[in-house]
Amino acid sequence: MAGVGAKVVIGDVLDERGRQTAKEIESAGGQALYVSLDVTQEASWAAAMDTTIKKFGKLDVLLNNAGIFNGKASRTPRSTSGNRWSPST
Repeated sequence: MAGVGAKVVIGDVLDERGRQTAKEIESAGGQALYVSLDVTQEASWAAAMDTTIKKFGKLDVLLNNAGIFNGKASRTPRSTSGNRWSPST
């Protein structure tokens, strides 16, 4: 996406990998920002959005591709309320 002019924000709990990915995008001529983001915490989302808007002025597209599969599939995403999302469940 950065290769066609998108300003990319990477959010993750793996800070070093995220920072490295942002640096690689910038080294290739793109614009990127890394934000530490724990998708299970609403406050973390709020901070990530604030940082994004301060840096780039707005947010046009959001792609959330986060998840950990631990072998348990007792619930589907649609049947799980927001307060049930947790790394331990």
